Amino acid sequence: MFGNIHSNIALLHQKLEVVQASIPNQDTGAQVEELEHQIEHWHQIQSEFWGQKARDEYFLEMDRNTRFHHANTNRRRSRNNISALKDESGSWCTTRNDMESILVNDYNKLHTTISPAKNENILQCIPKVTTAAENLELTRIPEDAEIIQALKSMKPWKAPGPDGFPPGFF
Repeated sequence: MFGNIHSNIALLHQKLEVVQASIPNQDTGAQVEELEHQIEHWHQIQSEFWGQKARDEYFLEMDRNTRFHHANTNRRRSRNNISALKDESGSWCTTRNDMESILVNDYNKLHTTISPAKNENILQCIPKVTTAAENLELTRIPEDAEIIQALKSMKPWKAPGPDGFPPGFF
């Protein structure tokens, strides 16, 4: 579309030199301005061309980079697997069902307890942000008028509550 950008710029520079070397007249200034404008225009095209080329190379590099990371991920995935687990008796289990039952049992033991220990020290790390009076206000049973006011402030036929009924039902 543009031909050789570099040769177009070189040709315009030659024309500019010829015009500047000629005897000045009325048209010389306008010609110099026009040629400088054209040179600037071609420099802009050249800049856009190299910018686009750089972006193309950047995306190619990104693509290569993605392939590299994808290959690394697949390699790591092939290494990140559990081939055997030791059960409570100390013997190694290698079948999928045995390893599954070991994991399920261990997590069940981990997340259930008969008498959980209460650690009061942890509670002291949490700053108190409500006063005793505010806590009583927050935990009291709401009055009927407050419930009616809350229901009336809601959109009547929008999302249903936990019982499946929208606020307009009440």
